[in-house]
Formats: sequence, structure tokens, C-alpha cells
Amino acid sequence: MANQPSKTLQLLSERLKELRTRHDLTQESLAQMSGIAYKYFQEIEGCRRDNLELLTIERIASVFGLEAYELFLDTLPETELKAKMKASAPHKRRQTKQM
Repeated sequence: MANQPSKTLQLLSERLKELRTRHDLTQESLAQMSGIAYKYFQEIEGCRRDNLELLTIERIASVFGLEAYELFLDTLPETELKAKMKASAPHKRRQTKQM
């Protein structure tokens, strides 16, 4: 039998999803803006990662201009995106010499 996620993890998961949808973000884009791996973020939001570092929670909260503790308040404060999507460098095709 699998362990049930803690109430704290469930609340965090709900809050992250709420913030993502409020700002029309995908899991992938929020992960990128937070500087964490996409799969890792999926595990957090899906309540499959129960041993989180405070720094990770702080990184995610900072995207919305929040402090980590504000994610656990009864009501989420108004938020705005503080981080911008990092533009990925365009891929360049290698030039081949024609003879």
C-alpha cells in the first residue's frame, strides 16, 4: 500500500496548480522559470515528491513574487509573474561545404 501524501504536500500541490492556472502557465514553463527540472516539478505538483528542500519552494514562490510561507496561508495573496521565460537559443544548422 502506497503512503498517502502529507497534508502539507497536498496543500502545496494545490497551491502550485492554482498559481499555474491563474497565470496560464504549463508545468514545463513554471519549472523552467523556477530553474528546476520539469520532471521534478511534475513530481512536486503530483504529490510524488515528499522531501523538498526549502530552496526549491522559495524558487517556485519567487516566480510569483511570493515568499515560501505565503504558499501556505489560508488565502493566496494577489500575485504577478516576476520571472520571465528564458528564451532558448535558436538551433543553428551546420553548414556543409559543397564541392
